[in-house]
Amino acid sequence: MIGLLYPLSRSLLFRLDAEAAHHLSLATIARVGRVPGLRSAVAAMFTAPDADPVDVFGLRFPNRVGLAAGYDKDGDGWRGLECLGFGHIEVGTVTPEPQSGNPKPRVFRLVDERLRPGRLWDTALLLSCLSLLAVGLFSAKRILF
Repeated sequence: MIGLLYPLSRSLLFRLDAEAAHHLSLATIARVGRVPGLRSAVAAMFTAPDADPVDVFGLRFPNRVGLAAGYDKDGDGWRGLECLGFGHIEVGTVTPEPQSGNPKPRVFRLVDERLRPGRLWDTALLLSCLSLLAVGLFSAKRILF
């Protein structure tokens, strides 16, 4: 089933501009995350049974594959993203004042390279690693859990 789902969803999403596809995919996965039975079914399809846990900075993650900053800036879809098998997910941003964001286009595709980078593509991995050390992570954990 998953083998058919990817080409179908890719075809549909590529008919939209990249930013609209981003918002649609995030809204969809957020809805999946709000329905416990559906969340469990999706997790059963995408969670690797033989994942190799990893310990980083005193924190244990279920596997080494994480979702870096930028996909879920407001923290709306973390429950749905969690069931996709990520070992860690970086969501939201803590800033003292609201920020307007980057000018459009903020999301674009490199079709030949099969990539969808955002404006912070080059630094996303570094920021993801550094965020593990941030006090905001521990504050967010208290708020979310």
